[in-house]
Amino acid sequence: MDAIFYGIADLSGHLFELMTKLGNIPNAIFFICGLVAFLAYTRMLLKYRSIRENE
Repeated sequence: MDAIFYGIADLSGHLFELMTKLGNIPNAIFFICGLVAFLAYTRMLLKYRSIRENE
């Protein structure tokens, strides 16, 4: 049972070391993905509104 928890701890330690080396790059990637999703949704919304107004 201890081997499972030590394995998880070792994996987490390596991941946290990697995250500190990357700095703010993961934050920028998440921000860009969110911005792209927001812009895509807004574009679809405006397209739907224009189709609805033309009916």
